[in-house]
Amino acid sequence: MMLKMTIDECQEAIKGIFRELYPNCTVTYSYPGIFERPPLPYVLLDFGKVDSTRVDSSFSQDDGLLYQTWHNSMALTVDMVENCKTTHTNGKVMAPKFRAVADLAQAVAYINSPMLEDRMLGLDIAISTESSPQPIYGSGPGVDRAQCAFSIDFTTTTKEYAALQALDKEYEELRPASASKKLADFEAGFFIGVEVKADTLKEKTDEY
Repeated sequence: MMLKMTIDECQEAIKGIFRELYPNCTVTYSYPGIFERPPLPYVLLDFGKVDSTRVDSSFSQDDGLLYQTWHNSMALTVDMVENCKTTHTNGKVMAPKFRAVADLAQAVAYINSPMLEDRMLGLDIAISTESSPQPIYGSGPGVDRAQCAFSIDFTTTTKEYAALQALDKEYEELRPASASKKLADFEAGFFIGVEVKADTLKEKTDEY
């Protein structure tokens, strides 16, 4: 089975948007169990589980392939983490500036703009804002953190040998296709003919 657009490619496209918006920040993914954080400031992207629904399928008699289109949805939580240490200037104590919420709001405004909508349309990606930026407290002294949520919808197209399409999500043992299941790991192509050699069977028959 081959994807024209993978989940990783969709996530990389989203990551590229935040890199453009915040060139002075490190933009990275959030992984379970990760404790080491990049130096401030940084943007953390936490992609949720992908839910997929088949929306279309068609069979081509020319190449014997089954083409399927899938609609995919996944949640995205974005964390903006910045430095807000108290500074001293000319003997005066300057109160820390909390900018994370305002900076993250720039991303929300851009994502909701027609400019990005047109750009994502060519990739079959749609981004929707689920929650506005909110401050996150308890991150430690000198750290300003804000968070907001988005939902990502995108389309993938798959193709596979129609003969290898499983019934009831399982390959039947007696189906001829079950003997060729490994072919599903390769890109679909053409077969002109199949040659079966019976030399081994003939040798065993001669022994008797």
